Amino acid sequence: MAAFAESITPKLIQYAQAHDWIGRRILDAGCGTGGAARWLASKGFNTTGLDSSAEMLALARQRFRSTGFSITWQQGDLRTLENLMPMDMIIALDVLNELNGLRDIESFLSRAQQLLESSKMLIFDLHTIEGLVARAAAPLIQLHNDGALVVNASQQFDYERLILTTSYDIFQKVEN
Repeated sequence: MAAFAESITPKLIQYAQAHDWIGRRILDAGCGTGGAARWLASKGFNTTGLDSSAEMLALARQRFRSTGFSITWQQGDLRTLENLMPMDMIIALDVLNELNGLRDIESFLSRAQQLLESSKMLIFDLHTIEGLVARAAAPLIQLHNDGALVVNASQQFDYERLILTTSYDIFQKVEN
């Protein structure tokens, strides 16, 4: 999803500025390897990249060490957003979908509201039930096929429990 965040971030900033948003301090919540944070820093924004994964943050630091951009990388939990200064914007792209339930999402939204000053923006995406059903209706997807190993994925949506499940079929060619 890094490519999605990198490609949509410029459009989101343009939209925000066209709607009278003014600010410099931006939190990229769930920054992963930092592509969106890098773009923000390259445009002069005071950027903080937050991720729960130390490995992803290490990759982000390594990728952008030589750019000279000032990015603060911080390991942390989306649900608590601890040890952060007030922000003018929080961007959380394709990360709320990874939280474990509504309480976790509520915690994130509550803490984000506390970090944002009046008239500032929280931008996030979240799969809807309709979107999950549409994903489940997609045909079988072949993720890998090198002749010796084939990996297929399919998805099913459980309407009663509102859960999207991905199943993987893995086939390996064995020589006798």
